[in-house]
Amino acid sequence: MKANTAYSLSVSALIAVFLSTLIPVRVHAAVTRQIVFPVLGATSYSDDFGNARSGHTHQGNDIFGQKGQPLIAAADGTVEWVTTPAKNTQLQFSIRDDDGYSYWYLHENNDAPGTDDGSSRGIFAYAPDVYRGNRVVAGQLVGWLGDSGNAETTRPHLHFELHPPGSDAVSPFKTLKAARHITQAVIPPALENEFLPFGQFSGGASVALGDVDPQTTGREIVTGAGPGGGPQVRVMATDGRVLAQFFAFEKTFKGGIDVTTGDVDGDGVEEIIVGSGRGRSTEVRVFSMQGQQRATFVPYTIGFQAGVHVAAADLNGDGRADMVTGPLHGGGPHVRVFDGVDLHRLDQFFAYSESFRGGIDVAAYPATPERPPLIVTTALHGGGPNVRVYDARDHSLVNWFFAGDQKNHNGLRVAMSDIDTSTTDPEIVVIAEIAGAPTATVYDLTGAVLSAPTFLEPWWEGGYDVAAEPGDVLGVTAMPAQTRRRTTVRWLVDRSY
Repeated sequence: MKANTAYSLSVSALIAVFLSTLIPVRVHAAVTRQIVFPVLGATSYSDDFGNARSGHTHQGNDIFGQKGQPLIAAADGTVEWVTTPAKNTQLQFSIRDDDGYSYWYLHENNDAPGTDDGSSRGIFAYAPDVYRGNRVVAGQLVGWLGDSGNAETTRPHLHFELHPPGSDAVSPFKTLKAARHITQAVIPPALENEFLPFGQFSGGASVALGDVDPQTTGREIVTGAGPGGGPQVRVMATDGRVLAQFFAFEKTFKGGIDVTTGDVDGDGVEEIIVGSGRGRSTEVRVFSMQGQQRATFVPYTIGFQAGVHVAAADLNGDGRADMVTGPLHGGGPHVRVFDGVDLHRLDQFFAYSESFRGGIDVAAYPATPERPPLIVTTALHGGGPNVRVYDARDHSLVNWFFAGDQKNHNGLRVAMSDIDTSTTDPEIVVIAEIAGAPTATVYDLTGAVLSAPTFLEPWWEGGYDVAAEPGDVLGVTAMPAQTRRRTTVRWLVDRSY
């Protein structure tokens, strides 16, 4: 019996050796990568790779620190995957460097600052642009240290894993020990398809599209700095090159500006139309691309300082763009239309209840053979998502619809263009004014949704502005979220119609 057992074991051993020549084995060899240490500030860690855990062994090193401590990219690379924020979910992501090594970041922060609420809001877990497919550079901010997932009962820490190409995790301890420490995060370059009109300024901007440069064919991107910045207008080519810039009002004014474009003088070149924001006498000024002032007017009563949104289109058929205004927060929903020739008031009406004081946004579109000229309005903060379409000839209501959840009172920005070029009607595009998702929803005039391209990572909560032209939509961050994000302009090209 003993001999038979020995024989059985020998055969089993031989079979195992034979199979081992057929089945690839992942090698867990120790490696030392040249990286930037993934946490800014004071930390502690040890070589706890392989330690016993409940039902498994530890596959990384735990780097202990303070909740909310900045996490930075260990290497130049690409975001491989990111866990979508949700209640009771472990928040985590991975960066793959250019040599194919992956660095896993686990237990990102899932609490609002100063709390342990477990809200799992993405803006408190992941830094801007930490989203699948985006490039990162070594040392840039990528998130914040926390205790999400099964770390809720431990001290806040980053579980850091190192995965060689084609291999399971290996101990990152030697790599961490050899890592380069830096004292502040690296400022990353713009991503592909991203323009930074005001550098690292995080106060947001307004955006418009127009053929304002007589020396080139096609449209240019026009941006106006948001609250906190000077009243600076910057004109960019569609590839992001800055073509011109100027201050629309006194440089000391910091209330933000709104921009639109329209051919006010009928010479075939569009002008830049700028409305002042809160904190000075509300005024609209008209400029050439180079900042030469062509006209100015006061759209509401002298002394009104709430600010104004502006739109432009040829509404009376005389070949010149007329200007449409809507007050910001503090003014009634009072739409006014001004003639592009001599600036006299063509029309005025209240788009919503006269008692509403949350402000409105406006868009306009000239007449077509099938449609009269149109004015579209949306309510800003405190108003419901009620989009209204008016006949610009007599301000009669053509249509109205709710854009999204009727209970949403955070406000909407609006633009209008022939986005779907396969139809003759213009389309309406709306986006959140504050505390909303970065989704630009395109509607036809009946209120049917045509598309909803996402502007940034879908969990980012912020405020935005939007512009449109035939076939394209352009988005910009307009009001910063609770965590700071530099002002970014991006195309939302959507040709799915």
